[in-house]
Amino acid sequence: MLWLFIIGVSLELAGAVLVAWTVFSRTPDETREEAVSTFDANLWVVIFREREQAHVRVAFFLLGSGFVLQLSGYVDELRHSGRVAAPFVAIAVFGIALFTARRLAGRRIPIEYAGQTDLLAGLEDERHGSRVRTFEDVRSYRRLWIERVARTTVEPGPGRVAPNVNHGRWVFACPLCGPNHVSMATPALDTVVCRTCGHEYGADFPPELAEIERLLLLRPKDNRNWRPGESVADLRVENAAHGLPQ
Repeated sequence: MLWLFIIGVSLELAGAVLVAWTVFSRTPDETREEAVSTFDANLWVVIFREREQAHVRVAFFLLGSGFVLQLSGYVDELRHSGRVAAPFVAIAVFGIALFTARRLAGRRIPIEYAGQTDLLAGLEDERHGSRVRTFEDVRSYRRLWIERVARTTVEPGPGRVAPNVNHGRWVFACPLCGPNHVSMATPALDTVVCRTCGHEYGADFPPELAEIERLLLLRPKDNRNWRPGESVADLRVENAAHGLPQ
């Protein structure tokens, strides 16, 4: 039985070293590469993540194998009644610990990434821009962005704003930061947040929101534009002038 412990601990050490290697072997150049803005997708970030996942998968196998061997050695030393109960106790403890750990981690980062196929078609709002599924996640993403990227806190801004549609996206310009500081907006929420300064404003969306969106969705994406003050009738005239449905 002693050899089970020796082999198990050796596998665990190998797995732990591989996990540490995955983190500490990243070079400063690789870290900077993740922070670089690009005009298109950054393939290197994808490669870095896939490499890390490959290392972690192998490390998980090594650690798991080591723990199983050690557990087998401990179980073998128990009396007969203990050997029968031990696997059930181990599974129960493992399940409870894993569930609890995931819940605690979820409270720390209360948000989940949504892929492109998870998002509803239509005019884009913050769910599309932030890659989240729910409006609650939009609120969480706003707070996390302001705290961890903008390095400030969400504060009430003076006055209200009227968002507009630009190339199929609901957006607004921050009154304090100026017209060059544009953030996305979400019609289902009654506020917007500037990602530059962190100020939150009340948002005035048009009462004919549903009809405006319907008419804009009949257009090619680059022509899905609307500004406050433009009426539903104006949109219908524009669609008709370009041979589009009304």
